[in-house]
Amino acid sequence: MLAATRGLESLPNPRPVRNDLVTLGRALAFDKILSGNRNIACMTCHLPEMATGDARTLSIDEGGTGLGSQRSHPEGIFIPRNSPAVFNLPGATRLFWDGRVEERSDGSISTPAKDQLTPEMADVFEFGAMSAQGLFPVTSRHEMRGQPGDNDLADLADDDFRGIWGLLMERLGDVPEYVGLFERAYPGAPFDSMSFAHASNAIAGFYAVEFVFNNTPWDRFLRGDNDALSDSALAGARDFMTIGCANCHKRSSSQATSTTPRSLSSDPARPTAGGISDARGSRISRVTGDTSWLAR
Repeated sequence: MLAATRGLESLPNPRPVRNDLVTLGRALAFDKILSGNRNIACMTCHLPEMATGDARTLSIDEGGTGLGSQRSHPEGIFIPRNSPAVFNLPGATRLFWDGRVEERSDGSISTPAKDQLTPEMADVFEFGAMSAQGLFPVTSRHEMRGQPGDNDLADLADDDFRGIWGLLMERLGDVPEYVGLFERAYPGAPFDSMSFAHASNAIAGFYAVEFVFNNTPWDRFLRGDNDALSDSALAGARDFMTIGCANCHKRSSSQATSTTPRSLSSDPARPTAGGISDARGSRISRVTGDTSWLAR
């Protein structure tokens, strides 16, 4: 009863996904071909063995070597945010830390690409906002694309989304195995008629099958199994629902979060990590040791 009044419900079963789409999405998610310098894959920073994150406060993306906490960059470059988890994304309406990809109430998708994401591309999407998520890390210079002069993708303008996506499809089309994977994943559609929306949608299909967890003790409890939780877990659940946690952490379809971007008084351009806080909640960087910005 308490869970119901807080809007908490178990995760539904995900929609069926055809096996060929999952196979294509898995291949793409682990393939460095999607990065400008062919040196990083989507799953480099979303490691399955690390809960689809990378065990780092701040991610090290394009140009780095190694995985997880052992990953490093020769120039000390990092991304000023950590890698968000990609599990339990079906049904999420806002993605990325700033909510830049959003599924509107009418089912349309808002993205930074604006009208470069054509209606024909959007028609490919089968998983809502999640289908559009894969369109954008490949366009980010620091995440996957690289710097001007590095490669053909990096030489394009930052706002030339369709140009970047087009070159990626040319790369994939040069690999006969990928042509076959795409055409099996989308029966009746020749590869030459496809766009990078087909690739992004396939990655979403892979996530929807491999990274959805809806049979946890908590899910079983929410479905009516009163014996699913231990006494201590039940006490913790009661506290979670009564002291205010559930006010934000109640959307089971999006990893128990409200999906609303919020400012937590931390400098977005600085490396931040937990532990020591000032009165405003800003956290002192354990990466640079420079705390002078806290006084600004």
